[in-house]
Amino acid sequence: MSTLAATRTRPAATTPTWRPQAPLLCLALLGMGALMTVAGLGLRGSTWILPDGLLGGGVALILVAAFARGALDVIVTLSPFMFYTLSPVGGILTVGSSDILLPVVVGAMVVAAVVGPRVPDRLPRLTAAAPMLVASAVLVTASTCVWTIADPDFLAKRSIADAVKLGIGVAYFIVVYLLAKQGGRAATMRAFRIWAWTATALSVGSLAGITGAVEIIPSDGYRSNGYFEDPNLYAGYLLVSVSVVLFLATVSHSPWLPVQALVITGGIVTTGSRAGLGSLLLLFVLALVVLRSARLRGMLLGVMTISVLAAGWLVVNRGSGTSILGLDRLFFASNDVNDDPRLSLWSLAVDKWLDAPVWGIGLGQFERFSGDAFRTARSSGLGYVTHNTFLFFLVAFGVLGLGLFLAMLVWIVARLYAAPGLSRNAKHALMSGIVVLASQMMTLNLQNLRYVWVYFGLVLALSMVSRDAAPDPDEERAS
Repeated sequence: MSTLAATRTRPAATTPTWRPQAPLLCLALLGMGALMTVAGLGLRGSTWILPDGLLGGGVALILVAAFARGALDVIVTLSPFMFYTLSPVGGILTVGSSDILLPVVVGAMVVAAVVGPRVPDRLPRLTAAAPMLVASAVLVTASTCVWTIADPDFLAKRSIADAVKLGIGVAYFIVVYLLAKQGGRAATMRAFRIWAWTATALSVGSLAGITGAVEIIPSDGYRSNGYFEDPNLYAGYLLVSVSVVLFLATVSHSPWLPVQALVITGGIVTTGSRAGLGSLLLLFVLALVVLRSARLRGMLLGVMTISVLAAGWLVVNRGSGTSILGLDRLFFASNDVNDDPRLSLWSLAVDKWLDAPVWGIGLGQFERFSGDAFRTARSSGLGYVTHNTFLFFLVAFGVLGLGLFLAMLVWIVARLYAAPGLSRNAKHALMSGIVVLASQMMTLNLQNLRYVWVYFGLVLALSMVSRDAAPDPDEERAS
């Protein structure tokens, strides 16, 4: 009887609400956001930097300041805001506005590890990632050193610049994983929610400019570029965001999630990315097949139906001379695949890999030869990249480098599906994000983009911190 009474008097679990955090953190983020915004406005028209990402990231930081609870929330918020600057060692060095936070975050983690309490009887357990990361670092260093000596035409500065860009991405993967694992499941889920709302806000801005009457999110008047200066990279971010919303829908019945999925789908359309649209269809088909939930399938079918009807209505009812952002490129531009320069780049990449199939030709060296296959970039005088992430690793590091990259992806997927605290639907939804990233990697170089590594870090961390969570009610009904 006493047990029953205690059960009845136990307070009911409540959903945690977002409340403004410590005034010091809020003021610090407001100050940093204001500084970034002013810098973005002041640098407009500069010939050596594109400040849109700095401006957009500053505004985003100001908006999220009252709700951010730490570095993880800030990193996730700023992951789609980037600016590009000429590297002092040659070529384009992709730097994100949130990269200024990375040394601070890493430094704080090191200080906490040094001055924090020690547990001498418990040694840290190394995961499979540790030897893979060490092997990757050794391979990058050895490749640069050996080729610098063996090849008199080797572009050592270019190789170092590319190593820095790749290192920034891997550092984000490690930092996000450690922050999310330290914060636990609640912090990781909050990061996913912030990701979804950030993508929703960007998509709303893109849709607002669909007829060209206004421009909130940067575009070229033909396709929405987001803050990547490239519509295809923007589409990749939004594609992963659809998977994030789908994952959140497996653990929540929030009425906002179908709206977010619909809005982000509209944002993908405004990019005019045919590869992005193909990946979106792949995501929807995959989800409809593997998800065991009538509610989730209904949500996806509703999003697809409304998106198709809305796009058709816009095309039919637009005024003469009115360009519809993204749609004109998707349905009315030339469809001649034979004119795609990526085919020539891929063929050249395979030829260059065959020159050094085991070790590769080194970081940043493919551009020495690709000018003849397509054209040279005015900023560097070199050719273009492989436009394929897998070929990038294969050409630069041979089968060893590609094998390490694929091994990392397989390990993350294995950890995800081994997580005991995630439902089958949740695992499939997170896996859909990895699938669409892999499909985008077939036509784009994504190895230097922060949101790719941030997503990998969040998925890996969630698989580690999820323990004995309640099963998905939709999955129970489906079974």
